[in-house]
Amino acid sequence: MKELDRKGGQLVNRLDGAREIMEQWDNPRSMANRTEYSLRKSAYGNINKAGAPGGPPSNILPPLHPQFEQFIEEGVRDLVIVVARQHGLITYTSCEGHRYGEGGPPPTERHVGVLTRSQAEYDATERAFVTVGHAVNALALTPHVHIEVSRQVLNDGDAELPTLDLVLSKSETSSWDDYFASVGPVYAATVERMKAVEPIAKRSS
Repeated sequence: MKELDRKGGQLVNRLDGAREIMEQWDNPRSMANRTEYSLRKSAYGNINKAGAPGGPPSNILPPLHPQFEQFIEEGVRDLVIVVARQHGLITYTSCEGHRYGEGGPPPTERHVGVLTRSQAEYDATERAFVTVGHAVNALALTPHVHIEVSRQVLNDGDAELPTLDLVLSKSETSSWDDYFASVGPVYAATVERMKAVEPIAKRSS
């Protein structure tokens, strides 16, 4: 999961070491693909370095790593596998969506985000995400959840890296109870439509 910092009163999307992750992603000889990590999971399903609700960030493992699937939250695992393996994209963040109850962190929406290696890959990913989003939204499965494509900048030190997040977004007028009760069919449709898209980066493992 990515980390959000506050800078000048605004949330900043930050991931230290993002460029290193990109360099290691497709390299089977990289230490990133050979290091064994301890899996920590919160009572709410969060997988991160502390096994705590709302953070800190998780270890980001490439698809070549034997623990890759274990470090993806169950509710978003199928989508991340399709995006990373079938489409060869670098998944820098994912979340199955969580709600923590009174006194806990704010609820979060289900999503997967990617870092692209080039402008051409960015454009192809954007087209695919938008196409899938339009197709799923057109099904009108529920008024409480819709697909959005979030275009952001990820900060890694002094570098700003463009990202694209595919978000199962809560409708403004819906409650979180409505969202979590309705997200399953929208998610399943999103996975199936991503499977039907021609490989984007064509670097699948």
